[in-house]
Amino acid sequence: MNKIILYGAGKRCKNLCKILVSLKAKIPVIIDRNSDKWGKEIEGYKIESPEKLRELQGINWCITVADINEAQIVRKEMQNIYNYEPEKEVHYNKLIIEIYRENLEIQQRIWKRNITESIKKNIIFACGNGLGLGGVESWVIDICQILVKNDKQNITIVGSTALQPMVEMAAEEYQRDHSDVSITVQGGGSGTGLSQVQAGAVTIGNSDVFARELPGIKPKELVDHTVAVLGLAPVVNKDSGVKQVTMAQLRGIFTGKYTNWKQLGGKDQKIMVINRAQGSGTRVAFENNVMQGQKMLKAQEQESNGTVQRMVASTPGAISYLSFSYINKDMTALKVDGIKPTAENVKDNSWKIWAYEHMYTKGKPDKMTKRFLDYMYSDVVQKNLVTALGYIPINEMKVQKDANNQVTPIITDEVKQDGSN
Repeated sequence: MNKIILYGAGKRCKNLCKILVSLKAKIPVIIDRNSDKWGKEIEGYKIESPEKLRELQGINWCITVADINEAQIVRKEMQNIYNYEPEKEVHYNKLIIEIYRENLEIQQRIWKRNITESIKKNIIFACGNGLGLGGVESWVIDICQILVKNDKQNITIVGSTALQPMVEMAAEEYQRDHSDVSITVQGGGSGTGLSQVQAGAVTIGNSDVFARELPGIKPKELVDHTVAVLGLAPVVNKDSGVKQVTMAQLRGIFTGKYTNWKQLGGKDQKIMVINRAQGSGTRVAFENNVMQGQKMLKAQEQESNGTVQRMVASTPGAISYLSFSYINKDMTALKVDGIKPTAENVKDNSWKIWAYEHMYTKGKPDKMTKRFLDYMYSDVVQKNLVTALGYIPINEMKVQKDANNQVTPIITDEVKQDGSN
């Protein structure tokens, strides 16, 4: 969480403190160089000496309430304590912007231009004298509002586009009751999710496959949080004239054995295979459950479930595969060996094409991330959101599958949540 330090304890600091308190900002302490004020309080916050800065961790913002001479002293003190070097401010992602009574209009224009990028870089601010003046005061209030708005725990989630809709909706619901958390959810595919979380670039990496199934991933560095089961189904353009195939025929389509729908009882129309890109967890899951080690033919590849959905619906003769949550009335989901692709049929493995939905963290998650992951296991998500979006709740499965694609009956009440299925 961001910590905002107020430097100065006069009347102007008191006014600014009131603003910050009204905005519910986190101010661990107020710093002042005048020893006669140490130990006193302003708006409930204790005034301490500059030496106190050395004891405070995680300082992100410093707002000084001072004239130009004192601001220069503050700059030096911050430099000594936090190794802030003006000539290397970009490298340290820290910058002091001083707004003084002098050249106020020019300073405001500079601040306007730089504030957005500055906020993104975790910058230290020093605001100069003149808080009682309407012009400067309004700028300081703007700064405070932005700081408080950005004073959130950020959770970044990247990866599987098959899991993306559920996590997006869960994150939206969670943030309504947890205003101190900002959750960003993006796609990119399982390979991207796993590589990014392994590199520490994101908080959570979503994947349709076990981490050990993708090259370059070190599963021992990651912790698996299995949150749902994903049903997959072959889908075709509605005009193909085919509604069901055998598993052998489905495999034959993707190896190139069958090239015309007429060979499978459909129209005299060329089969247009649309595959997912390498690194896609959905592709790996489909290959594991359908291909039996046989190589897929070369075909056009798409990056996301959403793109595949649109292309199958609009391309004559098209066939691909989608998670249940992306299947709609604009396409035909094929039966395989006479079995319909439904959640109920996945639960007992009557429908063979399915996978787990994983949310990986690098090591054990921090408290804030764990709370969100716990929410993913809650009844609110598992009994409502999961089923509503076409996924299958973990605790409703009657079988379990390991990373070698071996299916066994569940002998415990629920699938383990640590990935050791």
